Amino acid sequence: IASGGTVAIALKSGTQQFHGGAWEFDRNDALQAHNYFDNNHGQKAKKPELRLNVYGANLGGPLFIPRLYNNSKQKTFFFYNQEWRRIIQGTSPSPVNAIPKADYITSAQDLAYQIPKFASSAQTQIYVPTVGDSALNDKLKAAGLVSGTPFPNNVVPAQLMDSNALALLSTGVLPAANVANDQYQFNTPTHSYAREELLRLDHRFNDKWQLSSHYIQDSNDASSATAPWGSDSYPTVGNDNGSNAYSVAIKLTGALNPTALLELALYYDGNKSNYSVTGNVSQPSNFNINPFYTNQNAQNRLPAVILGTFGTAFDPYIWPWRFASADYQPTAAISITHGQHVLKFGGGINRYDKNQQIQGRTEGAFTFSDSVNSSGTAATQLTGDSYVDFLLGLATSFSQL
Repeated sequence: IASGGTVAIALKSGTQQFHGGAWEFDRNDALQAHNYFDNNHGQKAKKPELRLNVYGANLGGPLFIPRLYNNSKQKTFFFYNQEWRRIIQGTSPSPVNAIPKADYITSAQDLAYQIPKFASSAQTQIYVPTVGDSALNDKLKAAGLVSGTPFPNNVVPAQLMDSNALALLSTGVLPAANVANDQYQFNTPTHSYAREELLRLDHRFNDKWQLSSHYIQDSNDASSATAPWGSDSYPTVGNDNGSNAYSVAIKLTGALNPTALLELALYYDGNKSNYSVTGNVSQPSNFNINPFYTNQNAQNRLPAVILGTFGTAFDPYIWPWRFASADYQPTAAISITHGQHVLKFGGGINRYDKNQQIQGRTEGAFTFSDSVNSSGTAATQLTGDSYVDFLLGLATSFSQL
């Protein structure tokens, strides 16, 4: 078990005179050089978009009311600071494997399957699956196909296509290749907008007693081109996170006598986060599966589809997701000076509340992990290709939550 680190932060306070400032820091892609990898197979990519602005202002000084309060400007002081951080940034070009355009279908039709250019050199055929599904076996028999043998000319008959697979493809969440080598390249701008607000108040009752307090709030809105934390590969589903964190501290310090110092404090902090899913991930009306758990899928999302031989996935993961927390801590301490020694006694109570939704794929996840072995035959009893397995509705596994 590792020990935690200690961080000490000192906040600026107001003085008897007013002081303030303002600033801005800027970056822009117009001033950036091209990334070395922007040149992909001879196709010059556009520089990723970049807009970074950090700006803010602060003001500190005495709190007073002329002729009524704190005319000496020695009792009450304030310091206020507000800062914004705004960034819009395109993702660096990074092609991922995708469905070849020639193989992308959204309706039942004979498919002359084209082996993806990124596929293993051993893969030259797709195979008629061996399954225990009597309905599919009847269709294979009616088409004159024999389980375990290659599809003639790699042609998959229309009557074998799974209606749910075609319905999912019709949504576009699994994109077709758009660059060379049957890959998909995207440069989807993401953003992060942050605002920090800080207020500190100090009051001096007399030479022995003083009160200090501060309030800090951080709000942030950030997006992700793909769904984070899971296995998502494509920007057809993303994430937007709106979070708000805040902290309050009040501390009273006073001298009980020349050798005893009393410190009373109350600390409070908390945060709320709301992760929403972006993109068109709702199930179309003609999509009909039988999951393990019904009425648990927030926003009626499509299930994740993980393609093993492609090394890619469409994965909404756990989003949307929410959580909130709050932390309360009152403390009290007495410091006593005796000669060259200082003794300090004190204690505190800490209460931490957290309200968090369970993390799990309530929409479910289909995995298609089929492949071919070194001889080019199907490593399992399916087709030897994850995408063709998907078209036929032959998942190797399904999980939910």
